Amino acid sequence: QMNLAEGDWKDSLNYQYYGQTESRNLSFSKQEKKIIQQYASGKKKLRVACSIDRSPYSYVENGKLKGIIPDMFAELMEEAGLPYEVVIPKNREEYEAWQKDGSVDIFMDARIADETAAEKDGVAITAPYMDMGLAMVTRRDFDGTIRKLGVARYQGAEGIEDDLAVEAERVYFDTREDAMNAVREGDVDATFVYLYTAQKFVNMDSRGSVAYTVLDEPVYPYRICIMTSADAELSGILTKCIYAYPKTRLESLISDYTTVKLANTTLFTLIMIHPVKSAALLFMAVALLLLLV
Repeated sequence: QMNLAEGDWKDSLNYQYYGQTESRNLSFSKQEKKIIQQYASGKKKLRVACSIDRSPYSYVENGKLKGIIPDMFAELMEEAGLPYEVVIPKNREEYEAWQKDGSVDIFMDARIADETAAEKDGVAITAPYMDMGLAMVTRRDFDGTIRKLGVARYQGAEGIEDDLAVEAERVYFDTREDAMNAVREGDVDATFVYLYTAQKFVNMDSRGSVAYTVLDEPVYPYRICIMTSADAELSGILTKCIYAYPKTRLESLISDYTTVKLANTTLFTLIMIHPVKSAALLFMAVALLLLLV
């Protein structure tokens, strides 16, 4: 019941007790200051990219990169004093091509497990800035058995379906949103997506017909990846900024991108989200009207 009512309660507690320190006392070495100055003066430039198919983590709106990750990254770079240029890929294929051809210096959203894996790829990485968990999205009348499972292409969670829904029929969709919409329409029983993707979808569902359950495992650490075209010392500079980044600020970004904004909510949506309260208010209004007549 706690998972249904507040699906990210475990994550909230984790941030509360194990989140990063709020200390802002950054101390860069002489070499780090020299590198920062080279980029700040324009002698060196940074081209930065991020995937565009992980709303609300990162996506494109009106030609601009938006989301939790780009916003946090911008604040980290400002704290470090590092200017940069954002380049937006046309699609997942171009994003993956950039990872191989060296045309981009930094990727904001590297899902790399540890330093050993980074060394194997010949890149430098920061400490994790976010642990991205998964959630299962179902209809509220879900009976507990997954017969048809919606799977988004480019899900990035290889093997998770095989572990959690071995016998289920796979139905593939172009995007996570398509898979979640299929759950809402009853075309599939469930789909697995990133936690805040599920949270945003459920919060925005005017019908109130879907729910999400947080999965304990797997959890993916996300880092900033510095390619060989940039100074490897940037990983240390940005790691210091990550450790100093206020946990309350990250929580605020997450809330901004996953919570229903009242200004953008219609009366019908509010009624669908809060049917009991709406019925009570309607009853009180009718009773008051009858008293006044």
